Amino acid sequence: MLFNVEKILKLIWLFVIICTTSLITFYKLTGIEFDSTFYILLFTFLFSYLPFTIQYKKFHVKQQQELLVINGCIATLIVAMVLPLPSHAFLYFIPVLSILIQNNKIFYIINSVVLISYMTSDFNSYIEMFSQTAVFICFIILVRYVGGLIFSSMRRNFYFRKMINALVFAIETKDVYTRGHSLRVAEYTYILGKHYNAFGGKLDLDTLKIGAMLHDIGKVHIPDHIITKEGPLSLEEYSEIKIHPEYGAEIARDFDYPSEIIGDILYHHERYDGKGYPYGLTGNEIPITARIIAIADTFDAITSNRSYRTAFSIDKANSIIAENFGTQFDPSLKEVYMSAFPELSKKKVKFESSNYLEERRAI
Repeated sequence: MLFNVEKILKLIWLFVIICTTSLITFYKLTGIEFDSTFYILLFTFLFSYLPFTIQYKKFHVKQQQELLVINGCIATLIVAMVLPLPSHAFLYFIPVLSILIQNNKIFYIINSVVLISYMTSDFNSYIEMFSQTAVFICFIILVRYVGGLIFSSMRRNFYFRKMINALVFAIETKDVYTRGHSLRVAEYTYILGKHYNAFGGKLDLDTLKIGAMLHDIGKVHIPDHIITKEGPLSLEEYSEIKIHPEYGAEIARDFDYPSEIIGDILYHHERYDGKGYPYGLTGNEIPITARIIAIADTFDAITSNRSYRTAFSIDKANSIIAENFGTQFDPSLKEVYMSAFPELSKKKVKFESSNYLEERRAI
């Protein structure tokens, strides 16, 4: 489930501001003292959402989303519990449940009935009825817009991933030897990213995995006879191969992918010592995510059969990669790689099963 946490938080605070301003204005104009419920509701929103609003950028994207959902459930529960009538508590949960139907007509029909039920409850006065009904209407509107944001984001994410699978399939049909390469690199990258975060990093693992999945999409522009050539490449052919990160980045821009993913595609063949391509970047000029993908890409390339050689063993691949930290790879990632190696090895063994690849590709 992917949705824009920042946009939802803005809507929540807009809801709080509108309700608070409206009720304060209403009470001031009528000269009526504030109901204790008003203070409790305001306190609930301030102290349930304010800390999360200030801190949410320190969490990873998926954690932000999960915490927002938990935060929303707790806030709704507290709001419902402090309302003067027990029936109101139940009525506050109906808009939240009805949004799950994902049908606008049904949502409005259900909540129209709920609103009538709310208004016909035993309030102490018309003023109390109108003020609390106004808050309830704002709550329904908030739920509708937040629910719409969440489900539209989920739909976009679904089609986003389908598009990724289509692009990867287009690459892999060009060369039988690299079939499954993008998926394997994505899985290895995810493992490395997870271990990097365990050492104190703060990578968004979902975005990292997508960048790794698409790292070779530029090869769709490379002629088949170069991709599948069994012997050494000529200088001209190698020059053509070296352009594929730029082709890939251009495709990603056309599909409006985030800049982080475009960077992963563009820089995954750069080397720490500056001898990579397409730009010969060195050290920290290369994004950390691209440096991680470079390790995963090499691990899979070494342990897979290619048209020009057979696969190396996992142990041999490990020694080759370990020797190249400080030249091809970022030396600060060596400890991360060594920590992740046992898990990478287990994943490689799983990939030996074609059934596993097909299962993962279908997700």
